[in-house]
Amino acid sequence: MKKLLTFLTSIVFIFLLGSVLYVLGLLPFSATESTTEKPTQEVTTLEEVPDFLSDAKIGRAKTYEEHVHRGELLEENGYHNLAIAEYKAALALDNSIATPLLEMGKIYLRMDDYIKAKVNFEEALGKDPENIDIKIYLGRALLGDRKIAEAQKIFSTIGEDNQQSLYYKGIIAAFFRDYEGSKNLLRQSLDVEPSTQDLKNKAYNFL
Repeated sequence: MKKLLTFLTSIVFIFLLGSVLYVLGLLPFSATESTTEKPTQEVTTLEEVPDFLSDAKIGRAKTYEEHVHRGELLEENGYHNLAIAEYKAALALDNSIATPLLEMGKIYLRMDDYIKAKVNFEEALGKDPENIDIKIYLGRALLGDRKIAEAQKIFSTIGEDNQQSLYYKGIIAAFFRDYEGSKNLLRQSLDVEPSTQDLKNKAYNFL
């Protein structure tokens, strides 16, 4: 009876993970990743600068910090094209800082433009190689672009004390059919701090 329950539990776990991997487009029909690249999505929607960020209110050249702040405000209000333009302007003033590249990558990631997101995150990581947030975002972009082995390498550079990293390592382990390893990683993700309840709920769904 105990063996039967263990078997049934494993079947349920595999089914749940399969459902999520299917939604993510990562269902492991083979361990070989797709080599077909998605066409890059261009940002073509025209946007007008909102009144509260009108250049007329400044009357001088903006500083790096002002461009970044404007980019953040525009991004928060859904002006993605204008936000990207501000981050590019900030980068033109100081290309030694990873922040504008990270923020542009996050916008492209939300738009499912994984190729542009990856390019920006990789460049940001080159400027700040130990930044865990950049590594996680880069890993997510690689997963979205079905570069599973590359994503695995990125997440492997992050320690076992990061909830997001453990969660995505668990998902990747399932992709490669290491279901026991996947469960162990997902269980670990429940115990680390800081954590988010949303990610805990996702991990609980498989356990």
